[in-house]
Amino acid sequence: MRKRMRYSVTVRSKSYGQEESLSLLDRFGQVLSNHHITKVGKLLKNKGILLDVGCGFNATLTKPIWKHFETIYLLDIDIDRNLAINSEKRMHLVLGELPEVLVDLKLKNANLIIANNILEHLDNPSELLMEFRKCRSIDSVILINVPSWWGKIFLELAAFKLGLAPKSEMDDHKYYFDKKSLWTLVRSAGFIPSEIKIKRTKFGLNVTCWIRSS
Repeated sequence: MRKRMRYSVTVRSKSYGQEESLSLLDRFGQVLSNHHITKVGKLLKNKGILLDVGCGFNATLTKPIWKHFETIYLLDIDIDRNLAINSEKRMHLVLGELPEVLVDLKLKNANLIIANNILEHLDNPSELLMEFRKCRSIDSVILINVPSWWGKIFLELAAFKLGLAPKSEMDDHKYYFDKKSLWTLVRSAGFIPSEIKIKRTKFGLNVTCWIRSS
C-alpha cells in the first residue's frame, strides 16, 4: 500500500541512495549497522510492526529483518515502489518530510523503530523523538544511530578530500553527537533513564542508543 503525506520543503530533497548507488564506505557502514539491527530484529521477531524511519530509497538496511515482522512501514521522501509489489498489504510506503509524515501516520503500536543516521539531518531532532514516544507499543525497542564528533572528521575527510562518500550527505548534517549529548536529547524528549542505553559503535565513529519500553 502506497500513501503520500503532506510535507514541507527543506534542504534535503532526495532520499538516501535515490540517485547514486551506495559507495564502498556506505556499504561498509551498513554491514556494521546490520549487526545491531539483526540482533534486535531477532529478539522481537513475530512481534508485529517494524517502523523504518528515513529508510532510504531502497531500504537496504532493514531488509534482512523484514521476515520477522507482520507489518512494515517505510518512511522517507521517496521510496522505490517495487518494494511493495506482492507484499499483500504487509508493506506500507509512506512518503514525506520528518517529523510531519510520522505525525500524519498516527501509528500507535510499533514494536521496533529504527532511525539510522537520521537525527543529524533534522533541524529539531527532539520533535521526531517525541513522536517516537507516541507511536511505540508497550513492548518496543527504538534503535537510534548517529555520527560522533570523531566520525565527523572521518566522514568529512572521506567526502570532501577522498571522494569516498557523497558530499551532499555531509553538507546536510546539522549535528554530531557524543554519548552525553545524545542521552540528554533522548531524555529531553520524555524517555526515562531506565529505558535508555547508549554506547559508542563502529570503532567510535557512531553513537548508538537503544530505548526499551519499561
